[in-house]
Order: sequence, then C-alpha cells, then structure tokens
Amino acid sequence: MQHVILCQMENRVFFYSVISELGDASNINRSQIVTTWRQKAPIMNENIDNLSKFDYIIKRYTVRITHKALKNLDKMPKPEQEKFFRLKTALETRGPEQPSFMNYSKLGMNMYHCHLSRKWVACWKNESGTLTIEVYYVGSRESAPYARH
Repeated sequence: MQHVILCQMENRVFFYSVISELGDASNINRSQIVTTWRQKAPIMNENIDNLSKFDYIIKRYTVRITHKALKNLDKMPKPEQEKFFRLKTALETRGPEQPSFMNYSKLGMNMYHCHLSRKWVACWKNESGTLTIEVYYVGSRESAPYARH
C-alpha cells in the first residue's frame, strides 16, 4: 500500500509520498509518520514538530478490465478466475509491479504480465504517473498478445 502524507506548515501545504514501509493504514500513527518523514525528507527536520496539520491519504489504483479480457475470463476455470481476482486486488493496492506472482515480468514500457497457472496468463499496462491500470488480456498462454506463433 502506498501512502501520501499531506502536511501543512506555516500556511504552506506539502505532499510527500512514503512507500509501503508504513504498512497497514489502520496501524499508522503520528510517530511513524514523523520518523519516516525525517528519514525521507531531512531538509524539513528542523520544522517537523511545528506542523499544524498532519494527515495521510491512502492511494489506490483503479483497475479497468477490457471487454475482451472479461469475455475470456468467463471462459476460464474457476480456480484461475479466483487467482485473477487476487491479482486484481494486488494491482489495486500495490500497483502495476507484482513480482510475487508466478512468472511476473515486464513486457515493455509500462506493460506487464504474469501467469495465473501454467496455462493461463494476465497482461496489463499502466501509463506512467497515473493511478489507472488496464488489464487488456486474460486467457490462455498460447493466445497471449506477446506469444510467438
């Protein structure tokens, strides 16, 4: 999960991104945010305790699934469909890079894929700087858009 810290100090607002080291949002406290801020933004250290407002926002990715991918998904066996929905949840919370999924790899600039099982794959893309991920293919490995025929 990626967290964004929104801070207000001396009538100025600062945004600062803190990657997953803070963990689950329900367990974050001011002390953890201050510690992380000190590590990541040392230039601000002398003013960190004078913050008048200290809050964080959780960023979630939006995952769009193309019509073609949805049609293929309906044809897949149930266990692979369940794996796909676990992948979708991981994409929403952790973004486009998913090294924990089987045979995950980058296919090119902002394009990715992984295997749901030996026979079934998913492919997705994410434009740099956006929070939208598009799943453009779900289906058999043999028919994948990157497969050589």
